[in-house]
Amino acid sequence: MTVTLPDLRESDLAFYGSESERLTAQLQTIKGFHELDRLRDAPETLLRLRAMANCSERTFPKPRRVWSLSKFDGASEWDCLKFLAPVEGQRIAQIGGGGAWAVAFALAGAREAWLISPFQAELEVGLEIARLAEVQLHVQLCPAERLAFEGGYFDAVFAPASAHHFDTEEAFPEIRRVLRDGGKFAAFDPWLTLAYGIGIRIFGKRERGVKCTPLSPGRLVPFYRSFPGAQVRHHGSFTRYPLILLGRFVPLPDSFVWFALGLDDAISAALGCRRFGSGVALLAQNQLVEP
Repeated sequence: MTVTLPDLRESDLAFYGSESERLTAQLQTIKGFHELDRLRDAPETLLRLRAMANCSERTFPKPRRVWSLSKFDGASEWDCLKFLAPVEGQRIAQIGGGGAWAVAFALAGAREAWLISPFQAELEVGLEIARLAEVQLHVQLCPAERLAFEGGYFDAVFAPASAHHFDTEEAFPEIRRVLRDGGKFAAFDPWLTLAYGIGIRIFGKRERGVKCTPLSPGRLVPFYRSFPGAQVRHHGSFTRYPLILLGRFVPLPDSFVWFALGLDDAISAALGCRRFGSGVALLAQNQLVEP
């Protein structure tokens, strides 16, 4: 299947290309996870992957302290990981990013772990991470809107913090197409709230110059159309953005952030305002539709 890459903005290519190329160059200087400490400021994600590789408990996604990779979107990510489990023996793909979750799936026993991205540099850093973890990672250069796979190829697809880059009218039907009957799709992402707009105006984006649009009810119409019965779970109505802001100045342990977000969810549910959460988990299954 021949796929044409979409027109990508030079700023997107510059941001993701430079970040991934810098990390790839660092990783190429070491032979394995056992040498991570040689790197200056080794990313926390790689330290977590090293812990996964050394973990004798292959009971994905528990314990959470081992298998979870996200901090401020930890509540949404946890929904996704529990929904996707078990991954052992599955053919599963990560769409977007440097492949950390795909490598985690391989470590958890996935039959095939894939990284899909429109950025060659992201695929290259994913392969380097897989080399360090001593697992096999398959990669494919293509966008979510035009997936270079036959129908029903995957058991599961995961989009960690990448759906806000999608053309949702094209991407969600494509994701459904490549899922087998009963296959699962999960994603976590920012949700468009008033606080998002205020924060961007004051502090700017974390990914400066990158074209993206947070998820919103309108952008999810194709999601519900592609996956009848799909769920959207909101998190962090009160604390997610304050925690992100505080994390710019003070190191916050994952356990503290996860506890705060869990307390936030409990309080906002009691007050009937979970729908205002600024982070969401998308959970869906490809149901066979009778003719």
